Amino acid sequence: MHSGIQEYLDEFKWLAKHYIDKVRENPNWKLADIMQAVQNDFALYISKSQAYRARKKAIELLDGSHQKQFNRVWDYSVVLLKTNPGSTMQVLTETLPMPGALPIFRRMYVCLEACKRGFVEACRHIIGIDACHLKGPYGMQLMAAVGRDPNEQMFPIAIAIVEGETRESWEWFLEMLFSDIGSPSSRKWTFISDQQKGLVPALTAIAPTAEHRFCVRHLYGNLAKRYKGKQLKDAMWDIAKSSTESKWNSEMNKIKEISKGAYAFLMELNPQSWTWYGFSNWCKSDYLLNNMCETFNGYILEARDKPIITLVEIVRQALMTRMTEKRERMMGYRGPICPKIQGKVEKLKSQSRKCTSHWAGGGLFEVRCHPDTFVVNLEARTCSCRKWDLTWDTM
Repeated sequence: MHSGIQEYLDEFKWLAKHYIDKVRENPNWKLADIMQAVQNDFALYISKSQAYRARKKAIELLDGSHQKQFNRVWDYSVVLLKTNPGSTMQVLTETLPMPGALPIFRRMYVCLEACKRGFVEACRHIIGIDACHLKGPYGMQLMAAVGRDPNEQMFPIAIAIVEGETRESWEWFLEMLFSDIGSPSSRKWTFISDQQKGLVPALTAIAPTAEHRFCVRHLYGNLAKRYKGKQLKDAMWDIAKSSTESKWNSEMNKIKEISKGAYAFLMELNPQSWTWYGFSNWCKSDYLLNNMCETFNGYILEARDKPIITLVEIVRQALMTRMTEKRERMMGYRGPICPKIQGKVEKLKSQSRKCTSHWAGGGLFEVRCHPDTFVVNLEARTCSCRKWDLTWDTM
């Protein structure tokens, strides 16, 4: 290739501009296809690394560079807070101890007013906490707090971009979150997580009395590193879904017969962190999985390699669209309770045909569902099986 053309090609800017529309349509345009396009259009050969840099330059032209967007986060925060009154956006910086040093970005927290108010006023008191790696050049991580709406679908509350998962960064995120939604001691929030690095000690320090559940799928993943088998997996789930002490003891004895090592592993865990039997009744949720956060991570997948402002804007716009669509859909719904909950009620009504009830006076009933018998108190809205206590609020 002519040296002058090569030098010009090394700038990549003209190549990025030429194919910017294709990159806009497909940010993951394959390098081999880029190389072929350049060869067809210009009779020039470029290497994979050159194709990669050209695509990267095109993305920078579309989104702005990572470094430039970090320099603009303060301007962005002014605009976001002006257009979303009541929202919270906090930018944390640090300055190196040297003359003339400029502030360096460290963290950013965002909680939109619609998410804040919607969660506090309408959602159950369970919060999924998670973090995922961002694909940019600085090795940042995105932390997220995600709730459940009344129709049992994910309801994002707040996000933060931080330098890494540490106890200190988790404490900062949690303190920011609680300043927006209220403290766990006053609101009695329940948390569920995959036990991310630094999160457990951070939550213990910030909210020592808060209920902290561990995702059972994640716990089983840890167990399966040493003890494997479908029988063991099924037995562990039976334990997790045991809602009474007697049922929990019975299922634990079963897994002991399968594997004494697995039994010892599970006995070291506090039942309050992973079984229905140990859960409190306050948050009205029997969730055993942190799938709220898993859903959210998939929801923002396209944003994870974007510069920081573009990332937050993709999340903000996605939430705006989601909330608008959900609101319009529910405006046309005429049922007495949310559709997913109605579906559960109908399923329970069908299952109740296998049960018989006997009045015991007042609001008390003895309900027999072979081979078990339970006491139901309609006035107190309780059942000795505890499943109602765990999941259903007054209706």
